Amino acid sequence: MFLAHSIRLRDPWQRAATEQGGVRWSRRFHRPTGMEADDQLLLVLSGLPADAGVRVNGQGFDEEHSAVSSQQSANPVATASRIEQPGTAAVAAQFDLTAILRDANEIEIELPPTSPAACSPQPAISFPYDARLAIIGHS
Repeated sequence: MFLAHSIRLRDPWQRAATEQGGVRWSRRFHRPTGMEADDQLLLVLSGLPADAGVRVNGQGFDEEHSAVSSQQSANPVATASRIEQPGTAAVAAQFDLTAILRDANEIEIELPPTSPAACSPQPAISFPYDARLAIIGHS
């Protein structure tokens, strides 16, 4: 297993207020070209507030960080893991998107109204976190 390629997801991220008073960041991306049949695709987010919710292609993640599918449980699901960053309220999160990857995809990150990042008097104009796609090769 090796890191075959890393793609940084810079702008265009879209920022919108939620009905509950929080903030939602969203961004679309296409299936990376050149992926082999046995490659794995990870979404890696760094610096997220610990209370951030993440959805990819409409699929959210629960407390165990396994994808909660709106479809039958027999369908493959994405998996995730989070690592708290010491001394901060931020986390680094890694989401395995291989099972839910489409030709056109959308990431949504929602910060609740109680999140310090959502309550900031000077809201971020550009996406304030680090987001990357990592293609992991297995052959």
